[in-house]
Amino acid sequence: MDREFRFVDLSLPVPLDRVFTYRLPETLRHRTRTGCRLLAPFGGRKLTGVAVRVHDDEPEVAVRDALRLIDAEPVFDEDLLRLAQFIANYYCAPLGEVLRTMAPLGGELRKGRIWMLTDKGHQVTRQLVIGGGEGDPAVALLRVLEARPLAEATLERKVEGAKRLLKSLEKKGLVAQEQTVADRDPLRAPAGRLRVEFGARPEGVKLLKAERDPLRAPAGRLRVEFG
Repeated sequence: MDREFRFVDLSLPVPLDRVFTYRLPETLRHRTRTGCRLLAPFGGRKLTGVAVRVHDDEPEVAVRDALRLIDAEPVFDEDLLRLAQFIANYYCAPLGEVLRTMAPLGGELRKGRIWMLTDKGHQVTRQLVIGGGEGDPAVALLRVLEARPLAEATLERKVEGAKRLLKSLEKKGLVAQEQTVADRDPLRAPAGRLRVEFGARPEGVKLLKAERDPLRAPAGRLRVEFG
Protein backbone atom coordinates (compact mmCIF):
# COMPACT_ATOMS: atom_id res chain seq x y z
CA MET A 1 0.00 0.00 0.00
CA ASP A 2 1.25 3.54 -0.78
CA ARG A 3 2.71 5.60 2.04
CA GLU A 4 0.25 7.93 3.74
CA PHE A 5 0.89 11.66 4.12
CA ARG A 6 -1.02 14.13 6.29
CA PHE A 7 -0.57 17.31 4.25
CA VAL A 8 -0.61 18.39 0.63
CA ASP A 9 0.72 21.54 -1.06
CA LEU A 10 -1.71 22.63 -3.78
CA SER A 11 -1.08 24.95 -6.70
CA LEU A 12 -4.39 26.76 -7.16
CA PRO A 13 -5.60 28.73 -10.22
CA VAL A 14 -5.29 32.12 -8.52
CA PRO A 15 -3.06 35.15 -9.33
CA LEU A 16 -0.68 34.36 -6.47
CA ASP A 17 2.70 32.75 -7.12
CA ARG A 18 2.74 30.35 -4.18
CA VAL A 19 1.36 27.02 -3.02
CA PHE A 20 -1.27 26.48 -0.34
CA THR A 21 -1.04 23.76 2.30
CA TYR A 22 -4.07 21.68 3.27
CA ARG A 23 -4.59 18.84 5.71
CA LEU A 24 -5.58 15.54 4.11
CA PRO A 25 -8.56 13.73 5.66
CA GLU A 26 -7.78 10.13 6.61
CA THR A 27 -9.72 8.76 3.64
CA LEU A 28 -7.45 10.67 1.23
CA ARG A 29 -4.04 10.12 2.81
CA HIS A 30 -3.26 6.79 1.17
CA ARG A 31 -4.55 7.92 -2.26
CA THR A 32 -3.23 11.44 -2.80
CA ARG A 33 -0.07 11.69 -4.88
CA THR A 34 1.87 14.45 -6.58
CA GLY A 35 0.15 15.42 -9.83
CA CYS A 36 -3.38 14.58 -8.66
CA ARG A 37 -6.10 17.23 -8.57
CA LEU A 38 -8.02 18.00 -5.39
CA LEU A 39 -10.97 20.19 -4.49
CA ALA A 40 -10.14 22.55 -1.63
CA PRO A 41 -11.68 25.56 0.14
CA PHE A 42 -10.18 28.95 -0.73
CA GLY A 43 -11.79 31.89 1.00
CA GLY A 44 -15.50 31.46 0.41
CA ARG A 45 -14.97 29.42 -2.76
CA LYS A 46 -14.04 25.86 -3.64
CA LEU A 47 -11.18 25.56 -6.12
CA THR A 48 -9.52 22.64 -7.87
CA GLY A 49 -5.75 22.59 -7.48
CA VAL A 50 -2.87 20.32 -8.42
CA ALA A 51 -0.85 18.54 -5.73
CA VAL A 52 2.79 19.56 -6.15
CA ARG A 53 3.93 17.96 -2.88
CA VAL A 54 2.59 15.56 -0.25
CA HIS A 55 4.35 15.53 3.11
CA ASP A 56 4.17 15.28 6.91
CA ASP A 57 5.69 18.68 7.72
CA GLU A 58 3.47 20.30 10.32
CA PRO A 59 2.53 23.84 9.17
CA GLU A 60 3.26 26.73 11.52
CA VAL A 61 -0.31 28.02 11.14
CA ALA A 62 -3.69 26.30 11.18
CA VAL A 63 -4.69 24.87 7.81
CA ARG A 64 -8.00 23.74 6.36
CA ASP A 65 -8.89 20.27 5.14
CA ALA A 66 -8.88 19.31 1.47
CA LEU A 67 -12.39 18.36 0.40
CA ARG A 68 -12.18 15.80 -2.37
CA LEU A 69 -9.71 13.92 -4.54
CA ILE A 70 -10.60 14.38 -8.21
CA ASP A 71 -8.21 11.87 -9.79
CA ALA A 72 -7.50 8.26 -8.86
CA GLU A 73 -4.24 8.57 -10.83
CA PRO A 74 -2.02 11.66 -11.28
CA VAL A 75 -2.91 13.92 -14.22
CA PHE A 76 0.52 15.60 -14.25
CA ASP A 77 3.69 13.50 -14.08
CA GLU A 78 7.09 14.92 -13.10
CA ASP A 79 7.92 15.96 -16.67
CA LEU A 80 4.68 17.89 -17.07
CA LEU A 81 5.15 19.60 -13.72
CA ARG A 82 8.66 20.63 -14.81
CA LEU A 83 7.24 21.95 -18.06
CA ALA A 84 4.58 23.91 -16.18
CA GLN A 85 7.20 25.44 -13.90
CA PHE A 86 9.34 26.41 -16.92
CA ILE A 87 6.36 28.09 -18.61
CA ALA A 88 5.45 29.87 -15.36
CA ASN A 89 9.00 31.21 -15.03
CA TYR A 90 9.25 32.14 -18.72
CA TYR A 91 5.98 34.11 -18.74
CA CYS A 92 6.18 35.32 -15.11
CA ALA A 93 2.83 33.64 -14.51
CA PRO A 94 1.53 31.89 -11.38
CA LEU A 95 2.07 28.13 -11.57
CA GLY A 96 -1.58 27.43 -10.72
CA GLU A 97 -2.78 29.43 -13.72
CA VAL A 98 -0.35 27.59 -16.00
CA LEU A 99 -1.51 24.19 -14.76
CA ARG A 100 -5.11 25.23 -15.31
CA THR A 101 -4.28 26.17 -18.90
CA MET A 102 -2.39 22.93 -19.52
CA ALA A 103 -5.30 20.81 -18.33
CA PRO A 104 -7.20 19.86 -21.53
CA LEU A 105 -10.77 20.99 -21.88
CA GLY A 106 -13.33 18.23 -21.94
CA GLY A 107 -17.02 17.57 -21.79
CA GLU A 108 -18.93 17.57 -18.57
CA LEU A 109 -18.27 14.64 -16.29
CA ARG A 110 -21.13 12.25 -15.82
CA LYS A 111 -22.40 11.92 -12.29
CA GLY A 112 -21.38 8.73 -10.57
CA ARG A 113 -19.93 7.24 -7.43
CA ILE A 114 -16.40 6.31 -6.51
CA TRP A 115 -16.05 3.69 -3.79
CA MET A 116 -13.05 3.27 -1.48
CA LEU A 117 -12.09 1.42 1.69
CA THR A 118 -12.27 3.22 5.02
CA ASP A 119 -9.47 2.85 7.57
CA LYS A 120 -11.51 0.09 9.19
CA GLY A 121 -11.99 -1.49 5.78
CA HIS A 122 -8.23 -1.54 5.16
CA GLN A 123 -7.64 -3.23 8.51
CA VAL A 124 -10.32 -5.86 7.91
CA THR A 125 -9.08 -6.55 4.37
CA ARG A 126 -5.51 -7.10 5.57
CA GLN A 127 -6.85 -9.62 8.10
CA LEU A 128 -8.86 -11.36 5.38
CA VAL A 129 -5.75 -11.71 3.22
CA ILE A 130 -4.16 -13.66 6.07
CA GLY A 131 -7.29 -15.55 7.09
CA GLY A 132 -8.57 -16.62 3.68
CA GLY A 133 -12.21 -16.04 2.73
CA GLU A 134 -11.89 -17.34 -0.82
CA GLY A 135 -15.19 -17.59 -2.68
CA ASP A 136 -16.97 -14.90 -0.65
CA PRO A 137 -18.03 -12.08 -3.05
CA ALA A 138 -17.85 -9.51 -0.24
CA VAL A 139 -14.24 -10.47 0.40
CA ALA A 140 -13.50 -10.29 -3.32
CA LEU A 141 -14.99 -6.79 -3.42
CA LEU A 142 -12.87 -5.64 -0.48
CA ARG A 143 -9.74 -7.00 -2.11
CA VAL A 144 -10.50 -5.19 -5.36
CA LEU A 145 -10.91 -1.92 -3.47
CA GLU A 146 -7.72 -2.56 -1.50
CA ALA A 147 -5.79 -1.94 -4.73
CA ARG A 148 -7.45 1.41 -5.50
CA PRO A 149 -10.82 3.22 -5.39
CA LEU A 150 -13.12 2.39 -8.29
CA ALA A 151 -16.35 3.59 -9.83
CA GLU A 152 -19.50 1.68 -8.97
CA ALA A 153 -20.01 0.68 -12.61
CA THR A 154 -16.51 -0.83 -12.71
CA LEU A 155 -17.11 -2.79 -9.51
CA GLU A 156 -20.35 -4.17 -10.89
CA ARG A 157 -18.41 -5.58 -13.84
CA LYS A 158 -15.76 -7.11 -11.59
CA VAL A 159 -17.90 -8.56 -8.80
CA GLU A 160 -21.38 -10.01 -9.17
CA GLY A 161 -23.95 -8.24 -6.99
CA ALA A 162 -21.51 -5.42 -6.21
CA LYS A 163 -24.20 -2.76 -5.77
CA ARG A 164 -25.96 -4.73 -3.03
CA LEU A 165 -22.67 -5.71 -1.38
CA LEU A 166 -21.45 -2.11 -1.33
CA LYS A 167 -24.53 -0.96 0.57
CA SER A 168 -24.01 -3.73 3.12
CA LEU A 169 -20.31 -2.98 3.52
CA GLU A 170 -21.06 0.74 3.83
CA LYS A 171 -23.42 0.08 6.76
CA LYS A 172 -20.62 -1.85 8.45
CA GLY A 173 -18.25 1.08 7.98
CA LEU A 174 -15.88 -0.82 5.69
CA VAL A 175 -16.36 1.27 2.53
CA ALA A 176 -17.27 4.87 1.74
CA GLN A 177 -18.42 6.62 -1.41
CA GLU A 178 -17.71 9.96 -3.09
CA GLN A 179 -19.84 11.66 -5.71
CA THR A 180 -18.02 12.71 -8.87
CA VAL A 181 -18.27 16.36 -9.82
CA ALA A 182 -20.17 17.39 -12.96
CA ASP A 183 -18.82 20.95 -13.41
CA ARG A 184 -17.08 21.86 -16.67
CA ASP A 185 -14.02 23.26 -14.91
CA PRO A 186 -10.98 22.40 -17.09
CA LEU A 187 -9.21 21.09 -14.01
CA ARG A 188 -12.09 18.70 -13.40
CA ALA A 189 -12.24 17.44 -16.97
CA PRO A 190 -11.08 13.91 -17.76
CA ALA A 191 -7.33 13.61 -17.81
CA GLY A 192 -5.66 14.08 -21.17
CA ARG A 193 -2.11 13.76 -22.36
CA LEU A 194 0.43 16.41 -23.25
CA ARG A 195 3.51 14.90 -24.83
CA VAL A 196 6.84 16.18 -23.59
CA GLU A 197 10.18 15.14 -25.08
CA PHE A 198 13.47 15.81 -23.33
CA GLY A 199 16.96 15.92 -24.75
CA ALA A 200 20.33 17.39 -23.82
CA ARG A 201 21.09 20.86 -25.16
CA PRO A 202 24.14 22.53 -23.62
CA GLU A 203 22.95 25.99 -24.73
CA GLY A 204 19.86 25.80 -22.51
CA VAL A 205 16.22 25.44 -23.38
CA LYS A 206 14.73 25.53 -26.83
CA LEU A 207 11.02 25.53 -27.59
CA LEU A 208 10.09 23.95 -30.88
CA LYS A 209 6.97 25.30 -32.58
CA ALA A 210 7.60 28.50 -30.64
CA GLU A 211 5.18 30.45 -32.80
CA ARG A 212 2.40 28.94 -30.68
CA ASP A 213 1.89 30.50 -27.31
CA PRO A 214 1.72 27.45 -24.96
CA LEU A 215 -0.42 29.40 -22.54
CA ARG A 216 -3.09 30.14 -25.15
CA ALA A 217 -2.82 27.32 -27.67
CA PRO A 218 -5.28 24.41 -27.50
CA ALA A 219 -3.99 21.30 -25.78
CA GLY A 220 -1.87 19.26 -28.14
CA ARG A 221 1.67 18.10 -28.74
CA LEU A 222 4.34 20.49 -27.52
CA ARG A 223 7.94 19.40 -27.76
CA VAL A 224 10.32 20.84 -25.22
CA GLU A 225 14.05 20.20 -24.88
CA PHE A 226 15.80 20.78 -21.58
CA GLY A 227 19.52 21.28 -21.26
